[in-house]
Amino acid sequence: MRTYRRPLTILLLLQLIAAVATLLLPNLNGRIVDEGIARTDVDAIYSIGAIMLALAAVNLCASVGATIIGSFISTSIGRDIRNSTFARVQRFSDTDLRTFGIPSLITRSTNDINQLQMFVFVATTILATAPVLVVGGTVMALGENIRLAPIIIVVAVALTAVVTIIVRKLIPSYARLQSLVDRVGQVLREQLTGIKVIRAFGREDLEATRFDAANTALTATAHRIGALSAVLLPSIILIANLGAAAVIAAGAVLVDNGSMEVGGIIAFVGYLTQILIGLSIVAAMVALVPRAQISAQRVQDVLSTVPSVQDPEACRTPSTRTGQVEFVKVGFRYPAARDAVLADIDLTCRPGTLTAILGGTGDGKSTLLNLIPRFCDATSGQVLVDGVDVRDRSRTDLYRDISYVAQAPTLLSGTLESNLRLGRPDATDDELRAALEVVSAVDFVFAHEKGLDQLVQPGGSNFSGGQRQRLALAQAIVPGPRLLLLDDPFAALDPETENRIKHRLRRALPETVIILTAQRVSSTAGADTIIVLAGGRVDARGTHDELAQSSTTYREILESQAALR
Repeated sequence: MRTYRRPLTILLLLQLIAAVATLLLPNLNGRIVDEGIARTDVDAIYSIGAIMLALAAVNLCASVGATIIGSFISTSIGRDIRNSTFARVQRFSDTDLRTFGIPSLITRSTNDINQLQMFVFVATTILATAPVLVVGGTVMALGENIRLAPIIIVVAVALTAVVTIIVRKLIPSYARLQSLVDRVGQVLREQLTGIKVIRAFGREDLEATRFDAANTALTATAHRIGALSAVLLPSIILIANLGAAAVIAAGAVLVDNGSMEVGGIIAFVGYLTQILIGLSIVAAMVALVPRAQISAQRVQDVLSTVPSVQDPEACRTPSTRTGQVEFVKVGFRYPAARDAVLADIDLTCRPGTLTAILGGTGDGKSTLLNLIPRFCDATSGQVLVDGVDVRDRSRTDLYRDISYVAQAPTLLSGTLESNLRLGRPDATDDELRAALEVVSAVDFVFAHEKGLDQLVQPGGSNFSGGQRQRLALAQAIVPGPRLLLLDDPFAALDPETENRIKHRLRRALPETVIILTAQRVSSTAGADTIIVLAGGRVDARGTHDELAQSSTTYREILESQAALR
């Protein structure tokens, strides 16, 4: 908050000026009645009226200024929290992301921070106004006639009781509301990403029912919150009116026996109104507290989470950089999981070689690959790159040598050029074209009138699956990595295109360590070493010809895939 100390000080000063100007008005209003109207003194009416107009103008200017500064402070704080949340999520490992869930992180980074921003705006714009109106109004009212003090006490107690009851009911409802927002986001995300599968199996009605259930629960909770909130303002107005009626009734008696003038009653009612306005502002703040509190906790959960994968305090750098990878007795188990995903993996991948990791779904191929760039860390053993344990290197330094292509590649919104230069911003157009030639993407890229300047929709949705895979491969080639990690990169390509790309890839990166995972035997053809994974363990290793002779598992995979052709 140190950054906002100066604007906050100015804001408080403006609020104090506005509040003081407001507090002076009821007394002047009473004086107009007693000194002007009652005595038919027109000059007094004009002079006091002019003072009231001046005070109203001061109030207006100070209030507008305070609101503008409050808006600046709240939006700036919202920006800072969003930046901090984004920076923290950027450091999360796969395990951390899985713990929170993508839909929940999106909601926390948008909806929850917006709630906090709104709370800060309301709090800053009325930070000094409410207490000054309540305390100042009470003092000024008692100065008019202390005998009416019990009315103020009764009104304040009644208002406090109503607000307390309503807020106690709102807190659990707001907590449930935020979790239901997460649920709706999760269901909607699943339906949008899997819409083709849903349509293919004719499950639209079932998914509509799922969404309707989540949406209905959210709506019901929102209705409950709305109903409770709707009671608050009418209750305040009722209490205010009853208080004013009590003041007028008691004041009439005091006027009748000469203990008070009519202007005093008008001033007292004005101060009672200001006290209630102050208490109402506090009530509005209190009504916002539950939701802001829940949102703050949800955002704090993200900001306070220590990423499970972190750089060491003393980072090591390799003496030579060749990209060589070694797995030494590597094992991996997800948190709270009963069985290990990987166990006792020993493997060395040398420069200029292509190592293929073959296995079925759930055998740990992608997990093994993800241990190298530290998307998650091995729970036992060591993963060495250039002779240094990856856990002893800074990730920034490690990523200098690595290019990675995901199983389901995602392009970023922008242009093809910006995507291809993601790993190397200074790459020339000729180098971009050379990378596209390696992956057989030149034809469809330059068939478009804008070529490399053509726009890329979020996720690369304006390209087919095969085109996205080839563009992701080109993106990985451009930096000229020492270590190229490919997670089933040819799944959407036909065997002929796949073989052509692999051949060109090895010619383009002759000294690079290439490690790819695959389920198809055809994707591993030509590899220097094929590792067959089964149940998270190395079942066999060797070349295609060696495994075809020695490995029962490899032959079974060969035969089953041959039967499907």
